[in-house]
Amino acid sequence: MLMKVALAGISFLGLHYDYLIFSIHLMYVCAQFETLEKVFVALQITSREVASTVLLAFCVQYCFLVLGFLTFSDGYGFADMPRADVRASYSACSHTWTTDSARDQCGVRQI
Repeated sequence: MLMKVALAGISFLGLHYDYLIFSIHLMYVCAQFETLEKVFVALQITSREVASTVLLAFCVQYCFLVLGFLTFSDGYGFADMPRADVRASYSACSHTWTTDSARDQCGVRQI
């Protein structure tokens, strides 16, 4: 009973707060299927290798990020900002990001 209440709470938070939280419930549902349960067991057995692969991918991505910053020092700006505002402050960039996120919260993009 406690598990069902916890899953209902996670589902509610996932649907109304952030879809990433809903992935916890989705993993539980997927583990209930016999075929997918074998996948989860295989991932548990090789969890160290999977974690090492994820860490290696993160390191490679970080190296390319640094290479990109070194190569393109001027930056690229945001697609919806005028070219003159490319060197905008962090607060202006974060304001643009949060404003776009608030518009996209309901899944409707205003053009």
